[in-house]
Amino acid sequence: NLEASDSWELKEINISFVSDEAEVKKATVPFGSSMEETVPEDPQKEGYTFAGWYNKDGKNVFDYDSVPAEDVSFVAKWLKNGNVVYTSDGKTYEAFEVKEGEKIPVPSTNPKKFAHKFIGWSPEIPEGMPAEDLTFEAKYEIIEKSDSVYVEKFASKYLQEITFDIMEI
Repeated sequence: NLEASDSWELKEINISFVSDEAEVKKATVPFGSSMEETVPEDPQKEGYTFAGWYNKDGKNVFDYDSVPAEDVSFVAKWLKNGNVVYTSDGKTYEAFEVKEGEKIPVPSTNPKKFAHKFIGWSPEIPEGMPAEDLTFEAKYEIIEKSDSVYVEKFASKYLQEITFDIMEI
């Protein structure tokens, strides 16, 4: 009577998570086990938003269904939080903190300036937030005579009658 037996073990895989060249977590887990259980809590970094863990090929840790057959290291991807400042005549009108790549918000109301009409922001607002801070200045044009109704309404509301004497010098 011949009896045979065989035993095998799953290959142990080293997985590491690194942020700013510092190891956040290292795990040795069996090949094929759940990758999700190896992922550490999201790290924090002042002025930045954590954007996920990525391997050297740019693959996100959550793209894996299970632990791969080879050792793998994931690096934290950070998006810089930028400041978007809207100014009028060099003074802050409104400001926002925006994550890199997100749509840039604009003020919900336009700034006002006596005897001028707001015509937009300069420079032109890009679609997504870059890695650096942005400042936009309000652009105005002087109200022309065709807009005199506005000036008359303003004058009648806020000014009293003014008389001038012209003297010859």
